[in-house]
Amino acid sequence: MIVMFSEYHVTMKANHITPLNETRVRITLIGSLLCCLSVFTGLTQTGPGGIGDTSGTSSLQLWLRLEDCNAEKTFSDGQIVEEWLDHSGAKNHVYQSNGQGPHFESDVVANHGGIRFEGNQYLQTLTPTSGFSNSESTFFVVYQGGRFDGTLMAVAEKSWDNEYLIFNSGAYHHTASGNWVRQGHQCIGSIPNDQISIATAVFGTAPTDLKFLTNGLASNESFETPGNALDFKVIDRIITIGQRGKFVPSEYYTGVIFEVIGYKSKLEADQINSVLKYLHCKYRVENTTCNDFDNMTCPECDAAADFTISKDRVEINECIEIQNSSSLSQCATLKWTFTAANQDTSLAFQPGSVCFLEAGTQVIKLIIEAHCGRDTLIKSVEVVQQDCEVEADFTIVQNLIYAGECLNLVNESRGGISLWNWRLSGANNLQSDQKEPGTFCLEKSGNQQVSLMVEGDCGRDTIIKQITVLSSEKEPVCFAIPNAFSPNGDQINDHFGPILHPSCDIQSFDMKIFDRWGTMLFATKDPLIGWAGQITKNDPLPGVYLFWIGMQIDGEYYQKSGTLHLIK
Repeated sequence: MIVMFSEYHVTMKANHITPLNETRVRITLIGSLLCCLSVFTGLTQTGPGGIGDTSGTSSLQLWLRLEDCNAEKTFSDGQIVEEWLDHSGAKNHVYQSNGQGPHFESDVVANHGGIRFEGNQYLQTLTPTSGFSNSESTFFVVYQGGRFDGTLMAVAEKSWDNEYLIFNSGAYHHTASGNWVRQGHQCIGSIPNDQISIATAVFGTAPTDLKFLTNGLASNESFETPGNALDFKVIDRIITIGQRGKFVPSEYYTGVIFEVIGYKSKLEADQINSVLKYLHCKYRVENTTCNDFDNMTCPECDAAADFTISKDRVEINECIEIQNSSSLSQCATLKWTFTAANQDTSLAFQPGSVCFLEAGTQVIKLIIEAHCGRDTLIKSVEVVQQDCEVEADFTIVQNLIYAGECLNLVNESRGGISLWNWRLSGANNLQSDQKEPGTFCLEKSGNQQVSLMVEGDCGRDTIIKQITVLSSEKEPVCFAIPNAFSPNGDQINDHFGPILHPSCDIQSFDMKIFDRWGTMLFATKDPLIGWAGQITKNDPLPGVYLFWIGMQIDGEYYQKSGTLHLIK
């Protein structure tokens, strides 16, 4: 098995490995500070800023976070948000209601992703909930910019007769009879659109027991109280995000929402500050004149994913070691995910050994998230079966051999080979099915071929090499002349000429090559220079040619002539 890694800040003979899809899983927090949460699957977790918990029975009844945007806990640019899961444990999940839900954007402000509403989209709970059945509530909405037109959020009776609203840059008590109490904010319109704001609305039991804060700064505006006294009876509630319960088209919200938090109680000032500190540190809300965060000190935050892998070549079921060198503060999330491995996920800083169990493109993913941002590092792993490719190769020890001598072959094939087939063609017609064939003892002279075919689970491969077996008679026994050659650049039989034994003492040499019509194509007086098949400047042309060779060896003169075959 070969494992190849590629990092992001993601010729086989008989098989092709198709990449597998990347696995997406829940993000889990491992640290715990005021600015962050301690989250473990199946356990109750503290609420934002340590206020409430996620049991579903505490005062925390709504917590919509981007890491719970959909069931897979991950999202990409332009993705429609069909559901936004409630992290409070009260199961106040909100869903798209008109078939055209808002969409996610990965970088809205300061690298923070958010959910964008286009003025005709909203999310709501599908059924009434008793989570806000009393007449006291506190809500926090993190959104883009300062002033907002339309509805950030609303909580209403199932009959829509009574509502809590964060609407048109203010907070409202509202009844179906038209009676309402509103409080706006003096500096909400001065916050630039490229900044993040936190709207806080605190609703008490009395109609005018209403407080509206922007970035923690209390409003100094007077209440607006048109109509008669409110009779605000709350029994069951429906939650809407981006639209009022009355579904007035002009009151849709246009803009981006990052997070929504709701409590079924009127929080005390120190509790409100704890939640605001959590949000301020998470989103790094600017310290403009319209805030109360000057005295809030956020913990140091670091989230930089980095890790190395011990090997880049392993066999199937063999393990690699992962060394995590990430930089992260305690206020961070960390989770590993692995595909087709001996473990699916890990919460440990050092996940240890990981063994890949299936062929394909697998993924190692590390996600680190803190209030200052998120960092993800992915390394893709291409896994193939153990030594799946096969390649035939061998070496002939002798360059020249005489009849009656033995040929030595050295097997240099590689891969997961289960079958070998050696053949020596020509006069001897020898064969072997052994990995190392040993020696072939040759009795007859002539041009012969040695072939090796290897086969494994993934395919087969064949290699052929030529050898000339010289006569043992002393005519001239120190040379032989082949009858064919193949000038194709593979370094095997690329030139035509005599094959000389080192014992040859050549005093003179002359070789000429002719075409079938008698035209001389090549001539040399050097026995070490052969014909490469060139005809003037043209490429070699397959066909039959004539040769003449004259040489003086040990004082005797020999002449040889005949035909030769040029093969490509």
